[in-house]
Formats: sequence, C-alpha cells, structure tokens
Amino acid sequence: MFISADGGASGAASGLCVDSGHDPFVTPLQKFQFIDKYARWREDLGRRETWPECCNRVISWFRKHHHLRAVDEATWRELHQGMFELEASPAMRVVQMAGPALDRCNIGSYNCSAANVDCLEVFPEALYILMQGSGFGFSVEKELVDQLPVVKKQQGGPKELFVVPDTTEGWCNALKYGLELWFSGRDIEYDFSLIRPAGSKLKTKGGTASGPGPLRKMLRFVRQIVLSRQGEKLRPIDCHDMLCMIGKIVQVGGVRRASELSLSDPDDAEMRNAKTGAWWEHAPWRDMANISAAYEGTPSREEFDREWDALRRSGSGERGIFNRKAARMLAPARRLIVKFILNPCAEILLRSLGLCNLSITVARHRDNYTSLRRKVRLAAIFGTIQATFTKFRYVRDGWRINATEEALIGVDVTGQMDCPLLRPGAPGRTELVKDLKEEVLRVNETWARKLGINRAAAATCVKPSGNSAAFFNCRSGIHVGFAKHQLRRVRVAKVNPVGKLLVAQGVPYAEDPLNDSLWVFDFVPPPLPEGTPDRNAMTAVEQFHNWLFWRETWAEHSVSCTIYVGEEEWGPLGEEVYKHFDKVTGLSFLPRSNGSYKLAPNEEISQEEHERLTREFPVIDWSQLSLYEKEDNTTSAQELACTANGCDLF
Repeated sequence: MFISADGGASGAASGLCVDSGHDPFVTPLQKFQFIDKYARWREDLGRRETWPECCNRVISWFRKHHHLRAVDEATWRELHQGMFELEASPAMRVVQMAGPALDRCNIGSYNCSAANVDCLEVFPEALYILMQGSGFGFSVEKELVDQLPVVKKQQGGPKELFVVPDTTEGWCNALKYGLELWFSGRDIEYDFSLIRPAGSKLKTKGGTASGPGPLRKMLRFVRQIVLSRQGEKLRPIDCHDMLCMIGKIVQVGGVRRASELSLSDPDDAEMRNAKTGAWWEHAPWRDMANISAAYEGTPSREEFDREWDALRRSGSGERGIFNRKAARMLAPARRLIVKFILNPCAEILLRSLGLCNLSITVARHRDNYTSLRRKVRLAAIFGTIQATFTKFRYVRDGWRINATEEALIGVDVTGQMDCPLLRPGAPGRTELVKDLKEEVLRVNETWARKLGINRAAAATCVKPSGNSAAFFNCRSGIHVGFAKHQLRRVRVAKVNPVGKLLVAQGVPYAEDPLNDSLWVFDFVPPPLPEGTPDRNAMTAVEQFHNWLFWRETWAEHSVSCTIYVGEEEWGPLGEEVYKHFDKVTGLSFLPRSNGSYKLAPNEEISQEEHERLTREFPVIDWSQLSLYEKEDNTTSAQELACTANGCDLF
C-alpha cells in the first residue's frame, strides 16, 4: 500500500511504499515508546500520527529538499522500508522533529554537540542547543575557563531592563545579556510578561510551554554564582554548575529532557568530588551532567589509583575516564587531529563547536552477514543525508564551519548481544565487524560524493541506546540484557494523556515515591532471545574486553559503555583498565547493585511470574487516546536522542 504525504492512501503523492497493514511493533512497550516519545500531533485529524504516517513524514521531509535530488527512487524506497521495519533508522531526533522545527533550524537534527568553556558565548549557545534537543558536552579544564574575563565588582548603578521575548532566542539572549552585564559590574532586571504561561501550546515544536518559572530560576542561579566571584575569575566548578542549571531548565513534568557531559582536569579536586557524599541534597542540579576526567596520556599508577578509588567510593560511577591521547592515536588517518572533547554519551569525539548526527543499525537474533551488511548500508546513507543539513540559527558560524568540514556521521549498531554473530566468542566476529565497518566507509564516501559534501571525518560508533533500544525491542548498544525475565518500568507525568490512557486500560502502575507528579507503569517485555547474556553472565573484565574489541575493530569515534562492577571486581578491573589506558576514550563504571531503589527501571522476576504477568497484561486500545487528548500534548520536542546515563529512566 502506498502512503501519501498526508498519511492517506495514494500512489502518486510521494512514491513511498510500506505495508500499513503490518505492525512492526511486537510489544506494548514499543508502542508506548513510539506514541509517547516520537509520534507527532496531526492537527488535521485531531490525533497523534501512526507509525506508517511517521515514516512517511520523515522520508517526505528529506525528499522535499532539492539538494537531495541525487538520491534515486529505489534508494528512497529502501530507506523507507528499512525504517518502517525497524531495521535501520535515521537519527531519532529527525524521527521526532522532521517538519517545521527542522526547517527553521537544522541543529535539532543532530544528536550531540560539544564546546570548550572558553568564552561567555558558550553559555547561551548551550541553552539554545539543548532547547533544540541535542545533547551538549563541554570542557571546564582550567586552561579554558581561565580565558573567561574577570568578574568586575558591582558598581551599584541603575539596572538595565530586558523584556524577554517568548522565543527560544529570547530566552538565550536573556542569559547572554545578563552574563555580559554581570561580568562588567552592572545588573539587569527582567520582564517576563511576554512569556506564555505553563501549559500553553507550542505550534512549531509541538507540546506545551513550561512558562517563565524555569528561566527565572536559572537566571537567578547564574547571577548568584557570577556575583559571588566579584574581583576574580570563575572556577571550573562554577562553570560546571551554571551549565548544569542551564540544562536543568530543559525539563518537562519532572522528567529529564537534557543531557550533558563535563570534562575536567584530573587534578581538579572540586570536580573530582562534585558527586561525592549526599551531593543531591546540596547540589541537585549536578545530576544533569556526567563528569569525566580528561587525561593527556597515561597517568602515574599513584594518580590512577587515587582517581579509581574515588570513582569506586562515589557509587555514582563518576568521574568517568577520557584519555585524549588515545583519542588522537585511534582517530582515522583522514581526520585532522585537534584537542577532542566528548558528547554526553561519550561515543562521539568532537572538536569544540562540533556536532554529529547518528543513525542506527538494529541487530537481531535472526540476522546473517547479508542482512547486517544491508542494514549498515542503509544507516550509512541516512547518516550521510543528514550531514547535508547545516542551516543553523543563533549560534556562532564556527558550528556550521565544523559541521561542513567534518560532515561527521555516527553509524551505530544496537542489539549486539541479541545477534549470535556479534557476541563475544562468535566464530568470524572480527572479520565480520571489520567488513561491516568497511561497508559504512564505502557507502559514506560514495554518497558524500553524490551529494556534494565532504566524506565523514569519522563514521562509526556505538551509542548507549536506552530509549531507542526499548523502541526497537533489543538490547542497548553493546550491553547485555538485564535479566532473562524482567519488568521494565516507565515514568509518565500524571498530566500526560498517554499516562491517563494506560491507567484506564488497566496497565499496572504506582505513584513514583520520589515524585508525586509521576506515575510508574510496569511493562512485561518478552524473555531475552536465546543465548543473549544477562547482567550476571559477564564479569566486569569481560565487559571491558568486549568494549575494547568494538573500540579497536569498529569505532572511528568511540563506544559508549557502562561497565557494571561487583564489589570484588574493582581491583582486577582497575588492573585491566590501567594496562590498556592508551585505548580508553570514554568509559563509565557503576556498581552491579545500586542498593534499594523503589520502582527501579528494571526488576528481575521469575519465569512463572513473567508468564502470569504476560497473561494478565491488558490489550491496550491505543485508539482510545483521543478520549484524553483533544489538542497537542506530545512531548517529542522535549525528548532528547542523546541522553547518557539517563536513558533507562525514561
């Protein structure tokens, strides 16, 4: 059946073909993920779009751009079919936002970004980029922060008035002008009267407005930090906290919508201890950014042991480890070597003012060499197409220059542990993965030439894939499954119509004990595919060596991986990490047991309980959503494709 540009049946409108009678979603959790996080509101029909309509919206948005006329009809059909069948996908931000929002500014199509904190412009740019939905990595290494000006002492004159426009740029300019005045010894008064109240409809991005409250809170916070340093310069911890609070306001309904990563000097004690003790009580905004130490080479054993012990004792998995020398050594020969920094999930190496778009290959239990090769080819084409979109607003031109010069793509393989051919120990795995990588590079070079852009300076990665793994019904990236039989919990704001539908349909739920504005729903995913290991099947050292395999064999960027460590494993794992420190380009570590966490995202259950809960789980009539939603309440505009360790929290 042909699907027209408006979602109806037509063979002429777009020439795109999917079988709309076939539903590729095999679990209720997948359907929830799509409807809650990716489906756009259709004003013409007064409802959210269906999956066939979503696929058609995305492909039609690509096709309307004249600079993509070199893409032939057969390729468009194959891309569309691969997306619909959940085999390969463009960036999930494109899935969410293809349409007027991306027409206005292409930054929203990029999963990740990064910048050095070496000038005041970084702060409003971070807010702008986070509000577009891209993750933001930053470095607060001291040599960079020292380039910021001294904060002059307040002169006590009259405050300047700034009426905040009700636009993304208006919010960013409020921060920009505030910083300029506070650093120069003056002050500012804000008028928020033009900003729509909380709950107002957002026509371009979809969803609803947050009101002026979060912006007001962030501006007060930044002002307080800056004015506390009058007569001196900001410290790295100050800049870190400011950027965390900037990310904090990009939250909706109490659910994290922004993601950041902070790089700091290994000897910066304030950054090392930023998440020790009960940090969430006195500095809760710090949950917005993962923290990693940036090494210029292999530290002394004494230095490593001190950092490793602090990491172990923190219980938060921080600071992570980033070896910049390893990043330079392992970068492709064709890439210009600079002082790389990281995106929030640590799988993409970026210049300062750098952006990268990602695309997804979904590995399945049934895959063979031919099917995997076809999937990575489609993902590489998606990525190369996405790299042509460099129309940016608001930010400095250096962002566009870097995006054009490097034309980065990040072809990911998720669901690795589901596919027998890709598991550790599989015969021929090394040769297969090398062949798949070569296919990505070949396809990118071919299509870059056709589309008139540069070949990608780096092309392959593995991302954490928390939300998208639930959407694709596979294991996350490089990671094992949680348990053979488990519950998977999702958190939904009580005001969300999707949550109201789930309650009415009888999906098991409870109130979040830590946030009474949220409901927590219990889904029952299928058992792990045959042979897929769970979290207890691999030691921490085995997880590390699997990461090392993909880092050396596949990734031109890096591989995002959280290694789960038992209390008795910290010593042996530390030995292996130090031994291979010249290859460590971004790793995080968490205790295997996070103790008592009520209504955790994952909970292991017995086979008998799984079978009973599966039988009892209701058949959800998603068409009933219209009873609870009469206008656009979608949250895709606030969802982030690059969410670091927040992925599994939904």
